[in-house]
Amino acid sequence: MADVMKVEGKLCLWDVIYSFDPRDYRKFFDSYLSKLAEAKGQANIDHVVAHVKNEYSTFDWIMEGMLKRARFQVELSEFKRGFFAVYVCTKVA
Repeated sequence: MADVMKVEGKLCLWDVIYSFDPRDYRKFFDSYLSKLAEAKGQANIDHVVAHVKNEYSTFDWIMEGMLKRARFQVELSEFKRGFFAVYVCTKVA
């Protein structure tokens, strides 16, 4: 993306990106799935489990490093529920 963007171009990225401590992976998901089961039922749990197993989402510190290496400056990063992230970035020279 950076190669086709103009300098000072904007990138908005919204994705599943983990923002919890990787050492707490099991504890985080056990807690999240328990709360989800109470609120939404088993079908939603199956969807989340399938995503975690199959989609290879990454952690915030890895994503931020990749964005910087691709010549983006992170202007804004917001995280919700420990695994949704929004980044607004500007391409630098």
